[in-house]
Amino acid sequence: MKRISFLCLRYLILIGLLSACSRPDFNLVGGDSVRLTDHQGQWIIINYWAEWCKPCLEEVPELNEFYAQVDGKLLFYSISYDKDSNEALAEQKKKYGMEYPIIATDPAPRINIPRPAALPANYLIAPDGKTYGPVLGPQDAESMVTMFEKHQQDWLSAR
Repeated sequence: MKRISFLCLRYLILIGLLSACSRPDFNLVGGDSVRLTDHQGQWIIINYWAEWCKPCLEEVPELNEFYAQVDGKLLFYSISYDKDSNEALAEQKKKYGMEYPIIATDPAPRINIPRPAALPANYLIAPDGKTYGPVLGPQDAESMVTMFEKHQQDWLSAR
C-alpha cells in the first residue's frame, strides 16, 4: 500500500511540474496567452505606456508603423503602466488605434525587468535574455528600428 501511495504521489508531482512548465508567462488583451519559452532565440521589445501620458499616446501611430515593419523579425508587446483591467485595456486599444499586442498583466517579475520610472519607456530583450533599456521618451518608427539594429549588431559582434 505504501508503494502504491508513493507511486501516486510521484505521479501527481510529475503532473504538477509538467503543467507548471506549460503555464503562460502572461496574457494578452483579447485572451491569447504567451509563454516566453516558445519565443526563445527571438528579440522582444516591451513598451510601457499609460493613458494619462500624452507622449505615450502621441507615439501610437509610430509604434503601429514600427510593429508593421518588424512583424516576424521580433516580438513587440505593450504594457499599460496603470494595471487596468482587461476590459479597460481593450477599450483603450480600440480608442487609440493600437494595432500591436497589449499585455493584460505586467510581466516584469517574469522577465526580470524593472518597471520604468518615466514614460514612455522601451526595453529590448536579446535572444539570450540580456535586457537593454529603458529607452525613455517618445519614439518614432525610425528610432525604434535604429535601437533594435544597433543592439542587434552589438550583440552579434560580441558572440
